Amino acid sequence: MNISRRLIAIISVILVLIIIGIILFLTLGRKKTVAPVAVKKTIPLITNNTQQKNGQVVSSTPPTVVEVAQFDATQLAANFAERFGTFSNQAGMQNLKDAEAFMTANLRAWAEKSIAAAAKIKNNITAYQGTITKAVSTDVKSSNTTSADVTVHCQRKSGDKVAYQDLAVKLVKTGDNWLVDQAVWQK
Repeated sequence: MNISRRLIAIISVILVLIIIGIILFLTLGRKKTVAPVAVKKTIPLITNNTQQKNGQVVSSTPPTVVEVAQFDATQLAANFAERFGTFSNQAGMQNLKDAEAFMTANLRAWAEKSIAAAAKIKNNITAYQGTITKAVSTDVKSSNTTSADVTVHCQRKSGDKVAYQDLAVKLVKTGDNWLVDQAVWQK
């Protein structure tokens, strides 16, 4: 009987030590996390009427409707240029499909014809070839509240080769949305 009591006592001590070890591992082993603090930061739209004083942006007048429209048009033109200009020989004209959401019906019809024509051509190319396009900057050639002509300066990378090329983009405003009506790569 003494042996069985000793055995029960030893097993009980071992179980208590294991439970204490698990509790210590779970509480002390965790990294203490701090709940993220929501920081609301507004980035001001910098226009011709904006100045900086002591690192603070101070606007003498709010942006005009034309300035806001111009800003929206340049953002869409840059986004479109990156999608339109990035492609590979194995993607099946996916770049045009991705950019269709930004196109007018006129440009979308051209894109659909180009996609259909490319589908008919049998490519025997086995090696991957692709071009990645990044919009570097934009220049507004002309704009108003309903149309804009924007030049997107792009960096285009094919393999190890990097080149710079401009995309002339004509945009029209349809309802509340800007759409690309024409896009032509410049030499």
